[in-house]
This record gives sequence, structure tokens and C-alpha cells, in this order.
Amino acid sequence: DNSPITAQDHTFTLEDDLDDTKVAAFELSNITSGTTRTLTVPDADGTIALAADLEGILESNADIELTSSSPTATAIQINATNAAGGIDIDAGSGNGNVTIDAGGSILLSGSSINLSGQTILTTVDATTNSGKLNVSNGTLIFVTDAIATNDDIDSLVNGAIKGRVIKLVLASSDNNGLTLTENGNMKLSGSFEMDEGDVIELLFDGSNWIEMSRSDN
Repeated sequence: DNSPITAQDHTFTLEDDLDDTKVAAFELSNITSGTTRTLTVPDADGTIALAADLEGILESNADIELTSSSPTATAIQINATNAAGGIDIDAGSGNGNVTIDAGGSILLSGSSINLSGQTILTTVDATTNSGKLNVSNGTLIFVTDAIATNDDIDSLVNGAIKGRVIKLVLASSDNNGLTLTENGNMKLSGSFEMDEGDVIELLFDGSNWIEMSRSDN
């Protein structure tokens, strides 16, 4: 007989096999009238988690790491219809951080990021080779005296992602400066002879690095 076995929730319980005072029951009152909800058991061993368990993890000192085997998968997705959706990081007396490894990004579609506090750009040191400056990582990029020996730089290589903005800072104090030219993939308002403390901001438009501003200090 393949007829389903039906029992009312208040008449059906499960008891522990060693201690019959440990009882689990099902409560179905939250289901919409006329609706059948199906709970599918995954093909894996595990423990049922409660919302309160997740809240405890988020409020604890533990780190939360979300990983995916797919390079295009979304690790965290926040949707809001009639309410606001977002991520709130409260540092308290310590530091609250969101860290995204190389190759990761935060995508906002019709949303905004509200910052209350400092915005700190992590600095990285650039390397150069035959007139090309490697800008593969970072937003605030320091060019140091170890590589800036009166070089003419005509191209920025690696890290060319459409919409990326970088700031180049000549941080050296004992070299002959650095000159950026338009002979490669940079579109500038003119060649920029950079000395210590000079800064230039560039935007990659998909084909070239476009100068947005410069500061001759």
C-alpha cells in the first residue's frame, strides 16, 4: 500500500532511544492553509542549525569564511524589496573589517555604501621593467627608489580592469624621479615628471589608463 501515512503534529513525536524524556516534536501552524511544505534531507551527515546559532556566530569573536568552488559564484548576496539590506560592521572597541582577497570584488547594483569612519587604502609597492609599471594589486601604489631611477614609464601592466581607479605615489627620497609618458597605454594631460611626494590618479576605461587628476608636490 503506497498511501501516505498522515498524523497530526500534536500526536507525533520522536523519543531518544536511551532516554525517553528527550523528545522532538513538529509544529506546522506557520504553514499557509492549503499548502504542503516538503523538507528534503541532504545526502550528508550534519546537525540542524537554528537562526539563533547563526546570530551567535556573527556576534562572537570567530571569523566567518565563505568559499565557493566556482569562480563566478556569489558568496554573499543581500536583496532588499521594501526594506533596506546591508552589512553592518560594528567594531566596538576593536577593529571591524571586511577582507576580500585578490580577484574578489563587491558589486553594488542600485545600492550604496555608507561609511562612518576612516577609509584607508592599503599601500603596495610597484615594480617596473623596461618602461612598464606593474600595477597588478592595490589602489594606493607606492613607487619606490629601488625602481625609480629616472625611468620613463609609458605603460601600466597587469590589473587592467575596466572601471578600476588607482593612485600612484612617488615615495622615494634618493632617486632622480620618474616620468610618465603617453607612448603606451596611458592618456595624460601631458607627460608627468614625478618627484618625491607627487601623486597621479588614473582610471582604466577598458583600453587605456585615463588621467583623472595629478598633484605636483
